[in-house]
Amino acid sequence: MKNRIKSLSVLFSLSVLFACGGGGETTDMADPQDAHYTLYINYDDVGEIRTYSTYELNADGKPVHRRRFDNPGMDGVWQTGDDGMSSYDDVSYSETQRIRIYYGIGGEGDDGEWFTADDVPQSWNVTEYDSQGNEELITGYTHPGPDGQWLTADDLNNSIYEFTYSGEGLLLRRVYKFQGTVGIPVTDDDIHNYFDFFYNVAGDRAHYFRYNAPGVDGVWFTGDDEVNSLSEYYYDSDGYVVERVFYNAPGGDGTWLTGDDVISSIWAYDNNTRGNWIEWVSYSGAGIDGLWQTADDDVSFYRNFIYNQSGDRLLTETGYGDAGDDGQWFTDDDVRSYHAEY
Repeated sequence: MKNRIKSLSVLFSLSVLFACGGGGETTDMADPQDAHYTLYINYDDVGEIRTYSTYELNADGKPVHRRRFDNPGMDGVWQTGDDGMSSYDDVSYSETQRIRIYYGIGGEGDDGEWFTADDVPQSWNVTEYDSQGNEELITGYTHPGPDGQWLTADDLNNSIYEFTYSGEGLLLRRVYKFQGTVGIPVTDDDIHNYFDFFYNVAGDRAHYFRYNAPGVDGVWFTGDDEVNSLSEYYYDSDGYVVERVFYNAPGGDGTWLTGDDVISSIWAYDNNTRGNWIEWVSYSGAGIDGLWQTADDDVSFYRNFIYNQSGDRLLTETGYGDAGDDGQWFTDDDVRSYHAEY
């Protein structure tokens, strides 16, 4: 079991009950620094390559092109010149926006060739930033509008993420709006879920709630909205996150943020001296003893991070999703789920 220090900073709640900002759990699992992939390999259940993607970065280190390959081509060897490409992304940036266009399977157009004028997008999204560079609005489009042309003003959106920040730039709320009916754009009442974020006196994130329904009054963003889950952050004496605990029920007392909240999973982190992750472990069960945060907790996944000698630039990252034939985690036969290079 890895070191799992729990010195929770004093909590205080930011009073935020105004709309904006949402999204899924995975969007909060950030990498340990502002780094971007140059290569990402996805493995199957036995550790063989399933797909891989290559990334081209601009001078600022931001991705501008992604190419995804899903077969090894005629030679049967992965990462050679004849690998079969299944999709690509093109990304452009300005001071206030990021535009990502996705070309998927079938996107080669009538000529059957990628990277030609008749390639057909399958989706695109626009990220808008505030004056501090924070994400303010993300709008996703999956169908062209009545004009039948992609990337024009009448394209139909199907998802919106809205973000609200404090004056200090702390994320307070994230709202996710979604419309699943083709041909109908998202409207203000298409709320799917939202997150409210709270911080400790040091300005570090302390916990957040996820809300999935508007409660008895039928109105979103009021006091009876239904909490779906809670996540708490724990820090070491240096202020680095060492553990996140996820809860999916408030326990017998029916009140969240009390001692009997029901744990659903735990993420534990080891950090280097610069505060960057060197290992991230996900625990999905309390183990045979039935007690969380003991040595027999059930590992479900872990990630290892390799840095340069000074520990400030991420080089590679590898995730493992199976303990291998010996049934023991953190041994040489653990099965890779993915590997990324930066």
